Amino acid sequence: MDLDALISEYFLHERALSRSMNEDGSTRDRARFLRRCADLLEKIEQYAPKDARETKDKIYFFLNRAITRPGLTVDGRDINIALTLCEGATYPQTDAPDRTGTVPAAPPAPNLRGYALSSGIINYVRRAPERVSLIDADYRYIATSSANAAYYNTQPVRMIGMHVADVIGEDRFLARAKKPIDACVRGEPQEYYHTVDKGPEPDRLIRYQMKPVYVPDHSPGYAVIVYVHDITNVLKGRIRSLLV
Repeated sequence: MDLDALISEYFLHERALSRSMNEDGSTRDRARFLRRCADLLEKIEQYAPKDARETKDKIYFFLNRAITRPGLTVDGRDINIALTLCEGATYPQTDAPDRTGTVPAAPPAPNLRGYALSSGIINYVRRAPERVSLIDADYRYIATSSANAAYYNTQPVRMIGMHVADVIGEDRFLARAKKPIDACVRGEPQEYYHTVDKGPEPDRLIRYQMKPVYVPDHSPGYAVIVYVHDITNVLKGRIRSLLV
């Protein structure tokens, strides 16, 4: 399993553990989520980065944990792992091409009706050639495609755990995204459109499609898969065909 897939699954189970504790979930569920988090964290610690990008992503993961988890100091385990990686990082020389900026071929899109969230759907999102994201009920990214991360000038792994408002802006989140995400979390597919101001260039028309993905044993029961498509040229083509 790649590093970003491990981090996505870790974040998903960590959020489930947090909700279980906050909502007074069962002791059995909390123990199960805790064990899974510990197992995934150990795998992340032991993961050997394949290239410079993965090394940076691993450093970012542990630095982010050190910064966001209360009560940690510079003597904490997370910061020590990050510092060790920073000080002694060596990048293996392989014949594999640099994957930065490339988008792996996507597997066939799964049937999302009644689909249970798993590593399969996370990998589908990660490998999609289009702008696709997986968002949890707390409006945080579980996974995103390279194309979507590139749109925001970042790497997919660095968006994991980020709040949607921190990516698209608080005003856009409240005006456009929050209500459809809330509805999709309740199991209701959503679709909406808005224009993007491109300055001196013509505005672009963007379509957002949201589909619920069932998350077993998690409360609430759905995450949201979001497809983002620029349909400007498609719309222009249809208008031209009508005028012929």
